[in-house]
Amino acid sequence: MNKPLHDFLMFLKYEKLYSPRTQDSYRIDITIFHDFLAKHHILFDDVSVQDIRDFLEEQIEAGLSKATIRRRIVALRRYYSYLVSVKYCTINPFVFVDAPKASIRYPKILSEDQIEDLLNEEKFNKYFLSERDEAIIFTLATTGIRVSELTNMKLQDIDFENRILHIFGKGNKERLVPFSKKCRTKLEYYVKEFRPLLTSKAKSIPTNVVFLSYRGRPLEPRSIEFILKKYEKKTNHFFDLHPHKLRHSFATALLEKGADLRLIQDLLGHESINTTQIYTHVSQKTLQQQYIAFHPRARKKRNQ
Repeated sequence: MNKPLHDFLMFLKYEKLYSPRTQDSYRIDITIFHDFLAKHHILFDDVSVQDIRDFLEEQIEAGLSKATIRRRIVALRRYYSYLVSVKYCTINPFVFVDAPKASIRYPKILSEDQIEDLLNEEKFNKYFLSERDEAIIFTLATTGIRVSELTNMKLQDIDFENRILHIFGKGNKERLVPFSKKCRTKLEYYVKEFRPLLTSKAKSIPTNVVFLSYRGRPLEPRSIEFILKKYEKKTNHFFDLHPHKLRHSFATALLEKGADLRLIQDLLGHESINTTQIYTHVSQKTLQQQYIAFHPRARKKRNQ
């Protein structure tokens, strides 16, 4: 790894406090561009707009989607902005290149009935670690927090009395997220009764991270995804469970119940209201589907 890229990744880690997954995404995108420069014998501080266009042409010919190319251009624009700020370069050539507009991909969600069915405790098949898994699912479904925020949550971040989570999201920005009484019941039982069984299995220094593995170690986001898939199989649910689907469902449900968009933005920890705005489209789509499904005048007759 070259020094400019190494310094930039350290900047993302220690200054911007980006997650390991985001850092890795930047590293991959920028490394691909550096490989392109090496192949064509171009110095990183002597990149022209034409060089970037040639790079984009190669990316398109390789079959990459508009969304991937757009993400790559945004990453490189930020990278070169950093290089200019620390005097590695004198100019950022990516400011003269527009990233292709990606088609909007609306998030997939679970309906309110599906969420109710999912959280029906009578359908939880009891198995070892089920107390932990129930607490995880209830927390994700009823707070809308990111999976990385869940895995980083500490014991001191939970205010059981006021039913508030102190969440530290992107950029280590703190926000307060309320949780339901049922979620408190699940979380409290797990933390006070079941979690000590997991910490007793840990061979390393005790951690204050809330959710632990069988061996008493902090869970990774990938582990949460695995837990949801495992739960889906054990309970005969086939909702294509994923942490982000529960987050999207949480936000859409709030909007459909009349919650203010700014409130949803605060709860989700979105920096821009434009990110939250996508749920208005999801809500409208759901409304149309329900209208067509249930209004007698909206459905076409078979012989028409």
